[in-house]
Amino acid sequence: MSTVVSTAEMLDKYAEKVSPGSRSQHVDCVRRFLNFSKGDTDGAALRKYTENLLDRYGPNSVRRVHLTAIRRFYKINGLEWPLDSRELPKVREIDIYKPALAEEDIIDLILAVKANPSWPPEYAALLALSSIYGMRRIELSETTPQTINLKDRLLYVETAKHGRERTHVLPDAIMPYLKAALPYLPINPSQVSKSFPRLWDRAMPAGRTRPAEVGYHSIRRSLVRLLVMNGAPTPAVRNYLRWKRGGSDGDDMLGLYFSTNVVSSRGTSEQQQNNPDKQTDEIVFKAHPFLKYWE
Repeated sequence: MSTVVSTAEMLDKYAEKVSPGSRSQHVDCVRRFLNFSKGDTDGAALRKYTENLLDRYGPNSVRRVHLTAIRRFYKINGLEWPLDSRELPKVREIDIYKPALAEEDIIDLILAVKANPSWPPEYAALLALSSIYGMRRIELSETTPQTINLKDRLLYVETAKHGRERTHVLPDAIMPYLKAALPYLPINPSQVSKSFPRLWDRAMPAGRTRPAEVGYHSIRRSLVRLLVMNGAPTPAVRNYLRWKRGGSDGDDMLGLYFSTNVVSSRGTSEQQQNNPDKQTDEIVFKAHPFLKYWE
């Protein structure tokens, strides 16, 4: 006798498999679909829901956020994915809007939090982690007192998007801001997102409106551009920003080789052999566009 599994049970099973940092958003995407389709998971229901999404969101968001979450839900629950690749929303380059925040705006935000120590301490901490390490929203939300090692001046990042886990060096300049925020960590992804416009409204004078769709990831994009423009080696930038390795991109192999341990027949200290991340950070810090504004 076969057992009928309810959509609620399937949703619970899906939620268990999703990382805590992205669970709320992804489960919500699937729940909306199941509510819309009244529990139907066949091709007709999914096509109709996709059309409904496209009336409200751009094709890039529909394909990369909503349908990605729903497709994983199908996979985890052993359901056959009913859409052909040709039925997925076509994403044109013009549809993809990924703004990088201007350098001067980032500097103004840094100077504002430094000048206002009475502001919520998480504002300065999130901005420091974003501007120094280009941390993604999920990475920011998964930062806890356990991942910040003030004694040894180290930050552990369990990276998002299947990138590599990373241990960063903590510059002295941002340690006071991180220490002050420890009682308030971790911060859930939704509150991380909400904190950026709140910070902007406090920091910027009247008339300096926040550009559309600008958040912490816009700082990451700006950091990448400026590091390259300032002459940081491409392999170091890839390692520093925690991009995943592999694939056919030559830079992936460069990043792998750049990060490898260097051994010597004359003997090398254990720290030198086993801490390529520290070497990368030292190289990147020399070209870093925002570190000096925290000092």
